[in-house]
Amino acid sequence: MIAHAILAAALGALALGLTACVPQQGGDCNDYPHCGSWKIDPADYVKNPAVTTKHEYWAVAKDGPKAYLFPRPDGFRTIAAECNANGPDADLFLRNSLCEPATSEALLARVNGMGLDDALAVSTFLHAHLLFQRVTTGGSATIEPFPYIDDELGICDENPTERNGVLKTTCDRAEKSKSGSDLLGHTYTETELNTMPPLLNKYYGVSSK
Repeated sequence: MIAHAILAAALGALALGLTACVPQQGGDCNDYPHCGSWKIDPADYVKNPAVTTKHEYWAVAKDGPKAYLFPRPDGFRTIAAECNANGPDADLFLRNSLCEPATSEALLARVNGMGLDDALAVSTFLHAHLLFQRVTTGGSATIEPFPYIDDELGICDENPTERNGVLKTTCDRAEKSKSGSDLLGHTYTETELNTMPPLLNKYYGVSSK
């Protein structure tokens, strides 16, 4: 269920665009995407067969008769751009209140209460436009979309030179998550902000355009 505190913390971080990583524990798991960062019954996870990236970033889960995505998609840059351009998927996003970040409980209920077909369609769109990049908002830099512990572990495993070099602190921290260490408050360095996006794009199998 989406009421778990760890999920609430993650959703709040996404909505606020924080540079620090959200609380994450138990990163070494594979029941569903980012399973060290949010807790659901694995039976509620719905794998999207239309996703062609190496990994799923936005995961779909059932919550009774409704469905939602983790992390939350409302207001994400590619969705906002599609809405502003009145593109082919704009109606999908409008009816689910995804064009802007939810600012009320009523809007949040719509974001987290999509029909399953709509949730899968949103996931498909987001993965078709997935690209990790460094972004600066209000003078603060971060990686968008932000990497979860399983993403960090993935790029650390795939890139031993960086893992033992510029990403050593982050990779050591991600490894500690396997024992349930509290990971609140980690902020990426300037070097990490520049190094990680292309490695994440390679890990997900998307092009760094």
